[in-house]
Amino acid sequence: MTEKFQSLESKINKPLTYLLIGLIWLIVLMVAYLVFYIMYDLFDYGIKNYFLNKTSDLFFNILISVALSLCCLFLVYTLILPRKKFFHKVIVNEKGIVIYNYKGEIVKEVFYSNLQPSRQNSYSDIHHRDNAQLTKTTIVTHTKNETGTIEEDVIDLYFDYFMIKNRYYLHRHFLLGIQTFRPDLKIYPLTLERYYLTPENKNIKPNTTGAVLIISGFIIIVFGAIYALVLLLQWYYK
Repeated sequence: MTEKFQSLESKINKPLTYLLIGLIWLIVLMVAYLVFYIMYDLFDYGIKNYFLNKTSDLFFNILISVALSLCCLFLVYTLILPRKKFFHKVIVNEKGIVIYNYKGEIVKEVFYSNLQPSRQNSYSDIHHRDNAQLTKTTIVTHTKNETGTIEEDVIDLYFDYFMIKNRYYLHRHFLLGIQTFRPDLKIYPLTLERYYLTPENKNIKPNTTGAVLIISGFIIIVFGAIYALVLLLQWYYK
């Protein structure tokens, strides 16, 4: 059975990754433009006049400019200097799941043999977990820590703006490995249904279009909110 279990490696979603990087650069330019606009208004009106006639506005403008400048510098830093550190490679095989950093060093590994039943003896030992925005899904397992206590071990395959193209299938393959090598562990029924691992839908090809649409919609909403904020501040300084 072990010989039949194939290895699955992560693939970077280059279009979405470059889209995110492009949006971040666009946000940087928008923020930089807003800072320039505020400073231009400040010097055009005159710092002395601001201090005499609009003291509160003067300090507010300086505070906003500093905050936006720091935000801009932080975004540039995350895009240029440590860019490689966000890259990760994920492999799911007959032993479990292994995550490597950009240096090829193992940063996390969860073996099927190390998985434990839930300490609460709950309805399931393995389940998925969504965030509030439904844009992030992790797999929750249970393993023993150094003291021998059973605790949650969360498998998180989100690495900032380096988007994994086949994240859903990596999750599914890992869960399939649990079914194959650790049938004693209970996987939450809704998790099995979501990843098409029930006896009824195991041979059906999963449809991941919905997840892509949710992520794309969330990105558009965030960008739209930032753009609206820039327009609002620009209108305020007219």
